[in-house]
Amino acid sequence: AIYLKQNPKNRDVDPNHVSYLAEQMLNGEWLENGQTIVISKTGDLVDGQHRLQAIIESGVTLELLVTTGVDDVVIHTIDSGKARKLGDIFHMEGHSYCSNKASMASSLYKWKKKNLHSQSGGVWKNGAPSLDILYKQYMSHEKAADEAVKLANCNADLFFMSRGDVALAYFLIKKNYKGKADEFFKLITDGGDYAKSPTHALPTFIHKRKRDPLAIRYRKEDFYLILHCFEEWIAGNEMSTITDGRLKKIIGGAPNFYPNYKMS
Repeated sequence: AIYLKQNPKNRDVDPNHVSYLAEQMLNGEWLENGQTIVISKTGDLVDGQHRLQAIIESGVTLELLVTTGVDDVVIHTIDSGKARKLGDIFHMEGHSYCSNKASMASSLYKWKKKNLHSQSGGVWKNGAPSLDILYKQYMSHEKAADEAVKLANCNADLFFMSRGDVALAYFLIKKNYKGKADEFFKLITDGGDYAKSPTHALPTFIHKRKRDPLAIRYRKEDFYLILHCFEEWIAGNEMSTITDGRLKKIIGGAPNFYPNYKMS
């Protein structure tokens, strides 16, 4: 609180980011990484206002390193370097398919938080989680998640869908329906088991729309279509075609899939 009183030149505080950091502190998820609180020669706070505000908001006691005596002008250089990305974390830990795993990790976290929306592809509430949290989320499902990423990379061109959508859909279906996932994905790869099957309608429709320059596509359209067609297929229903009206209904009811595909 004393440091924050001498804070005349900093950017505006983002209350959502403060709340997010405070939640990490309260949940014991905060990791001390050596990043310092920075104080200038004149006693002004140069870096650390969000962390300090979060400590006050959470009431948690933390030990942080403090650097003092820097020139006031260094405030222009704070947070201006190249940010580390989640894919970099996977690379440093010796993974392959790093960017795909990073995308999968983000999607898994948003799905668990019931925040993977159709139009936006998911947004972070109260600030994005730390890279460490996202990495640990992925690693808690490593075997199944790796299998999903590998399948998507090997077959996505045949599915005419994004690798991220294929991987997440496969992961969730296999987790909740076990043996049926492999059979379903093999059928849609091969063009379906028969003309009126959802396994035929799905790749046909997506292939057609992907090549239509006038089609308006939502970021998670393919993903929710996979889940919808799988449910129609496993119920033994026929759907020779997918219409725009039907698609609109599926996208509009996207959150309804959350209770059907739970993550343990």
